[in-house]
Amino acid sequence: MQGGGLRSAPAEARHVHRHCLASIPTARWWRVLRTARHVAARSGAYAPGSDASTSEVLLALARAYADVQEPALANRTYTTAVEEFTQRAVEAYACGHNEADVQAALGVHAGELRGLKGFDEAEFAALVALVWVTLTLAPVSVRRWATVSAVSDSTLAQWKGFVAMIVEGYFFRRMAWFPLDRLALELAAVQGRSLPQELVAERARVVFTTLEQVYPQFAD
Repeated sequence: MQGGGLRSAPAEARHVHRHCLASIPTARWWRVLRTARHVAARSGAYAPGSDASTSEVLLALARAYADVQEPALANRTYTTAVEEFTQRAVEAYACGHNEADVQAALGVHAGELRGLKGFDEAEFAALVALVWVTLTLAPVSVRRWATVSAVSDSTLAQWKGFVAMIVEGYFFRRMAWFPLDRLALELAAVQGRSLPQELVAERARVVFTTLEQVYPQFAD
């Protein structure tokens, strides 16, 4: 099954969607599915018994990103908004979506997305890729229903060092957080620019939250 396979025939789409959701660890499956439906319903992208298209799934993900940037407007805490965004991104990864799908959805829904307060296309694409790189590198992850990689080689190279530091700390040293100064140096070395500490912290938060979705190991 290729990336973006939900655009195929409806019967096949239902089969893939059901099985890719089933690949998410059982302890989190219903939480992810419930959140995905909630987020999609708010954008009109989900109706019981129907299959959302690739662009609709990613539009719901874009709205979840907008909630991260302006959680108060969505009646969310920042923590809840990040959890919902990462849950939605995990589902999209499991169901075979990729960077090309994200760019296509951004084009299709450009007008609507411009109306979302705090929405930035480049930052949205970067955070989605960050979740998908995390799932790619984590020793415990979700099954991906696609033969095409979620991210390009260049995107993987851009985030690999940053994500690998957090993944190693989380899985092998049971670290619930990672020193931001070291993460900032890694990003600066690879991306050629220094980022404000709050952006480094947000990226680290996205990675840790993604890991907690697939392999929770700390008490809430």
